[in-house]
Amino acid sequence: MIGLRTELLFDATIEPDPPPQEIGSTPRGTRRISRFKGGKFHGPQLSGKILPGGGDWILVHPNKTREIDIRTTLVTNDGHSIYASVTGIQRFTAQFQARIDKLGNDAWNGADPSEYYFRTVWRFETSASNLSWLNEIIGIGTGRRAVDGIFHEVHALK
Repeated sequence: MIGLRTELLFDATIEPDPPPQEIGSTPRGTRRISRFKGGKFHGPQLSGKILPGGGDWILVHPNKTREIDIRTTLVTNDGHSIYASVTGIQRFTAQFQARIDKLGNDAWNGADPSEYYFRTVWRFETSASNLSWLNEIIGIGTGRRAVDGIFHEVHALK
């Protein structure tokens, strides 16, 4: 077996566009759609901006675990567009969940990573020939939330 290796692709900051659209309780869980104002990303090979209009189609299960379903467009500093489709999981300790229930996103201020699990899988599509390697990799990431944005550290899985 080949061991897993990773290489940093980029750090991303996404600015949400509140309030979220509350769909409500569905047979699969509670659906909420959070739109993005935009953002930025920066890494050793890729840097640029995240366009407005993307979003996260969040599904909150009865046990409070959240399924992440992000779709957004990144544009590199040299003008190449990249579609990103991101899935993931968020879950919280009981104490952190209680703070979220009480404080909302303010609960993330000063949160210790041991209080939550926020992991993502990134897939990319681009027509840029110099970035075609993105079409053939899987990115994995860790995330955190703050009042001023959503932060992701994304690595290429080698």
